Amino acid sequence: LSGSCSTSSTSTTSSSTSNPICTALGLTHDRARLHTLTHRTEPNPSTAARHHRRQQSARYSHSAAQASNRLNNLTLTFTRTKMGSMTELPKEELERMMFFEEARQRAEVDHRANPKDAQVLTRWGGALLELAHFKQGPEAVDMIELAVAKFEAALRINPKKHDALWCLGNALTSQGFLFQEAERAGAFFEKAKECFQRALVEEPQSDIYKKALEMTDKAPGLHAELQRQLAEQQAQQDAARGG
Repeated sequence: LSGSCSTSSTSTTSSSTSNPICTALGLTHDRARLHTLTHRTEPNPSTAARHHRRQQSARYSHSAAQASNRLNNLTLTFTRTKMGSMTELPKEELERMMFFEEARQRAEVDHRANPKDAQVLTRWGGALLELAHFKQGPEAVDMIELAVAKFEAALRINPKKHDALWCLGNALTSQGFLFQEAERAGAFFEKAKECFQRALVEEPQSDIYKKALEMTDKAPGLHAELQRQLAEQQAQQDAARGG
């Protein structure tokens, strides 16, 4: 995830209720954007639909433009999560979790009725990706992998579906931050970048996709800084226990 998916471990780091990675990158926690993804049906390619998308793009551009400011909150939030100091969900976060669980259940039912609907698969994956933010360790990893599978299935049906490409990029970015090893994380960041580039080809005026692409270039540096700070905190805790 917040412009809609991030998170968690031994070889991975732990899950955050506020999805600090995606929040900082401006990728997935745009609640209005996700509400649209998880509730709408695929619009007809009419003039009215194109006008509606332009209005949405303007609406979301303010959120995307604030992504750089949110970088300042990334390290503190993510470190707190890693060290286990986030132990309960605020009411708003609990409501978000329930919202996306309902969206997941609805998408699962819709998929059984129409397994070739790419929009349903995208909604399903988006809900799973958001729910992963509330999980930790292997459970979070598994849920992100399920989300990736849904987005990939949607893109097999419609390879040019830009919102599925955007969501897949978010999921791959989240996966990259799961791993301590820079090389392994970097491979996911590169795949995410390709997804955002493809989304931008299909929707060149989207400020959300432009910002996602821009911020993904900063992901390796953010990853390195987070790992350094987490290692320092762990060393301090180990020293305190030893003393």
